[in-house]
Amino acid sequence: DYLGPDGKYMTCLVDPDDNGNRLFYYDTQDPRNPKKMVEIHANWEAAGDGLGQVRPGGQNWQYHLVTWHCADLYCGKNHGDGLYFLNTSNLSLQAFKVPLPMLSKGGFARDVAFDPLGAG
Repeated sequence: DYLGPDGKYMTCLVDPDDNGNRLFYYDTQDPRNPKKMVEIHANWEAAGDGLGQVRPGGQNWQYHLVTWHCADLYCGKNHGDGLYFLNTSNLSLQAFKVPLPMLSKGGFARDVAFDPLGAG
């Protein structure tokens, strides 16, 4: 859950049905009546498998950081070698990738975190 740029509470569900790397964003200002706002098919590294964590970060928690946890068998050889950032103030924007070239072969970014102030 996070406070959106419009001052309303939002919730992101991460592939709740294990149905192909999907992120569902809901307006949960009124938790008795959640409204689906956006569905994102996070197919940046694989169409159906491997979606990892989605964590808030950045100044004022403006971004969601997305990781990949997928074996080479399912996602190819270049999975998990970067972090993807979604701008929660405009979810229609394409996610951007930050490569992590320092990872050893076969390694991937599994856990990410930000400090409580969201400074990085």
